Amino acid sequence: TAMTAPPERRAGLMALYAFNLEIARAPWLASEPMLAEIRLQWWQDAVAEIYAGTRPRRHEVVEP
Repeated sequence: TAMTAPPERRAGLMALYAFNLEIARAPWLASEPMLAEIRLQWWQDAVAEIYAGTRPRRHEVVEP
């Protein structure tokens, strides 16, 4: 778990766990499969923007 990781790595692990939760719950939050696909595409775009060095989207998991 993140709490047993070295202190300097905990923030990164917590962000990774939060991202995993957002991805895992996407199908359960959507009332239709297409809405889940849209949510997953939003996350794919958000990660691509982070790697491109552009301003991140507004979301507590995305923003530092």
